[in-house]
Amino acid sequence: MMLKSRLSSLCALVGVLLVVVACFVPEDWRPAVPLFAGLALICISHVLTPCQDQITQWWRKRITR
Repeated sequence: MMLKSRLSSLCALVGVLLVVVACFVPEDWRPAVPLFAGLALICISHVLTPCQDQITQWWRKRITR
């Protein structure tokens, strides 16, 4: 389970970085490639660890304190 979470975080990190890079790349460099690659990695991250599970875990930790 820990490997799945780490892989998800890594995909999300790289995905966000690619989306940010796509914002600053000149049009001549085809910014659609890093944009869609980043979005694909973010989607993969959400498939590996859905947001609902992460929010639920966070909320349960807050309640039990």
